[in-house]
Amino acid sequence: MRFMDGRNGNDELNRFLSIIALILLVIAIFTGFHILTSAAIVILIFQWFRMLSRNLDRREEENERFLDFKDNLFRKGERFKRKMGDKDHAYFKCPNCRRELRVPKGKGRISIHCPKCGTDFIKKT
Repeated sequence: MRFMDGRNGNDELNRFLSIIALILLVIAIFTGFHILTSAAIVILIFQWFRMLSRNLDRREEENERFLDFKDNLFRKGERFKRKMGDKDHAYFKCPNCRRELRVPKGKGRISIHCPKCGTDFIKKT
C-alpha cells in the first residue's frame, strides 16, 4: 500500500506515453514492423521509470514542459482553424516584430500599420 509513497505516479505525460506505445503496438501488429514493437517497449520502460521515480521535482518539470508544448500546439491549431474559417479577413505577419495582423480582404494593395512596433508595410489583400 505504501509502495507508491514519495513516487511520481501517473501524470499527463505518462498517460500520453502509454497511448503512443499502444498505437505503435497496434501498428506493429498490423504491419509487421518489429522496430515499432521495440520503440513501444522503450517508451513503456521510460514511462514506468517516470512513474516509479522518487525525483519528484524533475518529473514535475518534465510534465510541465509537456503540458506547455501541448497547450501551444492546441493554440496553433485553433488559430489555424480560425484563419481558415474567416473568409472576410487576410492575415499577415509584421516583417519587423512577427506579430500576426488581421486586415479586411478584397481591398487591393493596402498599407498595413503594426500597432506593436509601428512598422508600415504594403500587402495585397
